[in-house]
This record gives sequence, C-alpha cells and structure tokens, in this order.
Amino acid sequence: MSTRILTRAAELTGNRNAAVDIQDDTRRSYARCQPCGWTRDHGTAYREQLIKWAQEHADQCTALPS
Repeated sequence: MSTRILTRAAELTGNRNAAVDIQDDTRRSYARCQPCGWTRDHGTAYREQLIKWAQEHADQCTALPS
C-alpha cells in the first residue's frame, strides 16, 4: 500500500510533486518528503502513527522539489 500526502508547498504552488510518500514492505512503513528529504520509518503495526507524523510534517513543509 502506498500513500501520498501533499505538503504546504503543494497547496501554495499547485506543484503536486511536493509531497510526502509512504511506502510499505512486509515489515516496515517508510515516509519520505520528496522536496526536503525528511524521512521516518516504523514497523507496519504502527503505520497510523507514521501517517500522523507524515501529515504533521507535510502541514509545515514549504520546500519545493528540485
């Protein structure tokens, strides 16, 4: 499963590549902000917490993708 959360920069500029992407493998979930490189990972049992962290980051991130 994958999830994409648009950042504040995406809201301001309309650049939909300014996003935090969340990917899962069999044991872990990984979040990465495409514009600024912020990352977090956690076991899949805590995916909801990872989504919360990613949303909090996205709400504040104003970096633009290069």
